[in-house]
Amino acid sequence: MDEFRKQCAIFFYRRFLLLAYLVLLIPLWGPLTVWAIFQPESIIAKRLLAFAILTCVPLSLWYAHLAGYYMAVEFQSFSVATRRALGPLLLKLSFLPLVGHRIEKLVLPDSKDAASGEQEWED
Repeated sequence: MDEFRKQCAIFFYRRFLLLAYLVLLIPLWGPLTVWAIFQPESIIAKRLLAFAILTCVPLSLWYAHLAGYYMAVEFQSFSVATRRALGPLLLKLSFLPLVGHRIEKLVLPDSKDAASGEQEWED
């Protein structure tokens, strides 16, 4: 019975998180939707909206899948589960030449101390 509860929790967390991530991504696809509605003859608006939807929905599904597992099985909060789901992507993006140094600050917030060689040892 415990495995059934865990699977139900994962199922509902993933659906909730999918909606939450799609709502958080409204600034990407929302204005394009309004533009495509009010100018239906604009092909550029429709193509940009299709591109935004084709990128936002799969990314939201992937993040909801990972964060739902972290929330249901490992009992983590929404913010911690989201951070852990985004961690591998941010780590890969930190190796890009132009934006890597900005993303590295998100992945390693104390990178200045690590670069200078100063470490604090905890007992």
